[in-house]
Amino acid sequence: MYNIGGRFVLKPWYVRPRQMHKKPANLKILGHLLPESQPVRIKTMLFSLLLLFPSWGLADTVTLGSFYIPSLVESAQQGTFVEVARKVSAKAGYPAEIIFYPAQRTRDAFASGQLDGFFPALSQSLTQPHYASSSFALKRIYAFTRAGDDVITSLQDLRGKRIGYTLGFTYSESLLKVPEAEYQSTILEPQSVKKLLAGRIDVLLGDETSTLGAIRAQGAVHQIHYDPASPLDEHPIYFAFRNTPRGKKLAADFSVVIDAMKANGDLQQLLSLPAAVPAD
Repeated sequence: MYNIGGRFVLKPWYVRPRQMHKKPANLKILGHLLPESQPVRIKTMLFSLLLLFPSWGLADTVTLGSFYIPSLVESAQQGTFVEVARKVSAKAGYPAEIIFYPAQRTRDAFASGQLDGFFPALSQSLTQPHYASSSFALKRIYAFTRAGDDVITSLQDLRGKRIGYTLGFTYSESLLKVPEAEYQSTILEPQSVKKLLAGRIDVLLGDETSTLGAIRAQGAVHQIHYDPASPLDEHPIYFAFRNTPRGKKLAADFSVVIDAMKANGDLQQLLSLPAAVPAD
């Protein structure tokens, strides 16, 4: 209510009293007292500093490429090897960004410098110089045969056989040049398993992870056997990093973590997979 010329007038409901603003305290940035009139300049300065020095506010992310392998790398988020990659990189202090490509595109992206590294890497499939971490798994190649057929435990046993293999796998030259053997390839492992079950091949060359995964998926664990104690070939699996100072440091840091996880059993636990029925 207002007193105007001796008359009392009600204050309109829509008239609001002037807001009383608190005076903001001066901001102390990097040890210097900055005037209150510079909030926009402060924000701009901090943003520019983060752009120039990203390590001040962001973790050092490592970009890793990978490709589809049944049960091991199902996508950028799923798979046994994906879990290993995320665990190892996190323990090493590098949050991982995993890029999921076809196999050849992954290797091309690595060679062109688009990726810090990739996995799973095998020395037989890489020709350019690179830094390798400690191995986190072994790729063992076995001869899978139908239950009831002879178990194959050596290269000599492959002579004269119809041998199936999957494109994209890494095999030693000796496995693909057995005298008197006939070779048949497929693009996907489930196709190779179907050919073995149908009797179109005598032997399937594969491993204890993706091959067994395809066998389990088809419910054929009791129809196919192999000798777990007699691999025909063996290759260390590791993380490959670029041939740069950063790549060298990444390989060293990843190796420290991998070696520690081997020693305490964490790595074996991550990699544990059920096997198919071995030979009697």
